[in-house]
Amino acid sequence: MPALPKALLRFLEEDLRLSAAAIALAVRYTERSEGNLPIVLWQYGLISLTQLDQLLTWLAGPGSEDNIGAIDSLVGC
Repeated sequence: MPALPKALLRFLEEDLRLSAAAIALAVRYTERSEGNLPIVLWQYGLISLTQLDQLLTWLAGPGSEDNIGAIDSLVGC
């Protein structure tokens, strides 16, 4: 499993309150289905629509290139 950037992992765990198990599950589904991590988290009910919006806003913020690149690497884009 590719490692997520520490800042993204910290955001998922601390701000969105996701467990390590939930994050690992979403990463596995993202790798298998060639999906997008934020959408997979929402699609499988691991985050709410409000949390999806928070995550997408965070990803679009300063330093977002590193975070989006890491998500893209999960699906080999």
